[in-house]
Amino acid sequence: MRHTELVIIACCSLLAGCLHRPSALPRASARISPQSCSVAALGVETVAATPSLRQAHLLPRGEVGGTLAVEILAGSPAEAAGLAVGDLIETVGGRRPFALSGGFFLEMSCATPIEVAVVRGAARRTVILVPEEAGPLLEASCTRGQLSACYRRAWLWRHGTGGPVDPEHVAALLTSTCRGGFGAACAELAALRDQEPNQAAAAATLLARACALGDASACASVAYRRWYDSRDTADAGRATELLLASCRAGNVMDCQAAGKMLIWNPGIGAPPTAADVFAEACEGGSATACVDLGELLEAGQHVPPSLAAAVGFYDRARTSASCPTIDRNACHDLGLPAAGEEGIGPAAFRASRLLLSMCGRPRDDASPQDASALDAACSALAGAGSDHEGIAQLSRLAARVTSLADGPVDLMASTEYRELVEQLYGAVADRCIALLGSRGDVAARHLEDHLGLLGVFAVAVRLPGKSPAFVVTPAWDWSGAAFAISQADGQWSVTWRIEQGVDASGSHPPELDHWIPGPPGYHDGPMDGTVHVLPASPAGHPRFHIDALSLPGMGLERPGQISVWEWTGTTARSLFVADYRTHYCAHAVALRGADLVIEVAEQYETFFNCGSCAPGPTASWTLRIAPTGPQDCGVVPHEPEFRLADRLLAAVHRGGETATLASAEVAAELKAFFAKHQAPGSVSLGMGYPRRWTENGQTVVGVRTDDYDITLWFAEAAGGMVATRAVARYMPQE
Repeated sequence: MRHTELVIIACCSLLAGCLHRPSALPRASARISPQSCSVAALGVETVAATPSLRQAHLLPRGEVGGTLAVEILAGSPAEAAGLAVGDLIETVGGRRPFALSGGFFLEMSCATPIEVAVVRGAARRTVILVPEEAGPLLEASCTRGQLSACYRRAWLWRHGTGGPVDPEHVAALLTSTCRGGFGAACAELAALRDQEPNQAAAAATLLARACALGDASACASVAYRRWYDSRDTADAGRATELLLASCRAGNVMDCQAAGKMLIWNPGIGAPPTAADVFAEACEGGSATACVDLGELLEAGQHVPPSLAAAVGFYDRARTSASCPTIDRNACHDLGLPAAGEEGIGPAAFRASRLLLSMCGRPRDDASPQDASALDAACSALAGAGSDHEGIAQLSRLAARVTSLADGPVDLMASTEYRELVEQLYGAVADRCIALLGSRGDVAARHLEDHLGLLGVFAVAVRLPGKSPAFVVTPAWDWSGAAFAISQADGQWSVTWRIEQGVDASGSHPPELDHWIPGPPGYHDGPMDGTVHVLPASPAGHPRFHIDALSLPGMGLERPGQISVWEWTGTTARSLFVADYRTHYCAHAVALRGADLVIEVAEQYETFFNCGSCAPGPTASWTLRIAPTGPQDCGVVPHEPEFRLADRLLAAVHRGGETATLASAEVAAELKAFFAKHQAPGSVSLGMGYPRRWTENGQTVVGVRTDDYDITLWFAEAAGGMVATRAVARYMPQE
């Protein structure tokens, strides 16, 4: 299948014998034209150097990554340096490139020479290229009739990396390039039309044209869509066949898709196995495919089981280089972080978690070969910079915690579970201390990456000050933690834990007990949060806040918690702690200037939202981070009319004052309605959703619950909005 930001050159040009092979390696380019630019280019189009392509072009098998040049732009730095179609580009600026970049690598800057390691046949050499501004280079080649350059220019514009441009101009350039016969432009235009309303048929026609022009990935996409709609075995076979063809052309994402198709449709009878296809993509540079293959080997699914081989592929995924390309979305799909981004890729994290699980397995019933493989998993993790025994201890604790968490919920209420979770986070802190003690240039992102490569998700910040300190917020399964590590007399140690936190008076805020490990509940559970730096106090003391969400066993609506802390130099003291209701899908906390703005779930008296459905109405709660400390600036609803309707209905139920909320006629109608259809003393109408619209200049609010449908019309009056009309219906559920 095509990723909308992935360039695939027509596969016919990639088959064995179709590429002209120069006999000599290129020389260094001498052209240097100093300039600043947003996107630097070499002028070479590439595909992944998969094992099939390496073999077809008599190139050596290599490590994960590497790209094969399939087109050289006329007048480009690549042409000036003597690069040619069929060259294997092993590294760019010391990093392994991936075929998603189209010659645009984040490490490059215009007019700054960069080393490129090139293999031609059996010869390997490093050459120097001088990148140029992509826009003028592509426009010049496009003007000369090189359609790939026209397409690539539109691609840059479309994805926001080629400077400001009218979207219609992008579509026009893609259209003319597609009509000129360049399949990738048709496919890119199809992706553009797919995002527009009522353009599905036009997108399908464009994708079909891309296929007819020889774009292998477009052909695979057409067939895959047909199978997705029909779920027919014959369509599955055809889609898999075309995905494999695109895979052989160097599209590693289609390799992954083909492998999945072979797993989902075991009866299609395609010659390669899913493991074969994942191996092709893994060696071509996809960390996700490496993990997929490792999981097959670990489980013995479609292949003979081999824990040792699984460990090898997991470790390969963990140690894959970042993806040095402007195509960040495609990097994510490959399970790799884009260069310049913090953190490890999702596949690397997944692989690390699997290795940690293997490391912690008991060896009692394992064969000598399997026991050796499990030890190898520990050794692979220890390569992240921690001692072998420390890794094994972390792994055993993690395995035990997960085992209890996967069992009956009562186990998570036990003292054993709580103690194990505390020990687990103690082991996590030990890993941080070990890293900090091993080098003097540790940044917060190094701690995050270090823990991520051990299978533990964490967010960390470094607090400024005379004595260095870090706050780390790791998470594991149904729990989270927050602790600070600071240095005194050359020694690092944990000097603060959130569940033990106190305020300036030495009092412990009871809300912090929410961090104590325990079982997940119904719309509630233990806390898990992330740390973020705030402006310092007037005295220069660092401040930070922890944005936390509870981890319920059921329910999307749940408590959130915001806490603000000041670092004293040795520990943190609480400045503010409060819980609030939020929805998992609507949760958001943002620092805007001096204001911490928190999205909270609206709470009404007469009706309530389904806590496991879509988010209900929300409001913005503002906490001002003032020099003297946090100031609660209150909550502002996004739909104040809903609150007005709720107040009116509650007042009618209680027989309270309604003169400022509704006309006398409306109040009397509602009172008579509820006297007939509502149980005495009951205020709640049940679960329901409010809605709002405008009708003849009036704001209309509808409240539909299980048994009631109430519509209120509001108009401006001297004292504010009042209800001038009401329609109420009683519709009891059978």
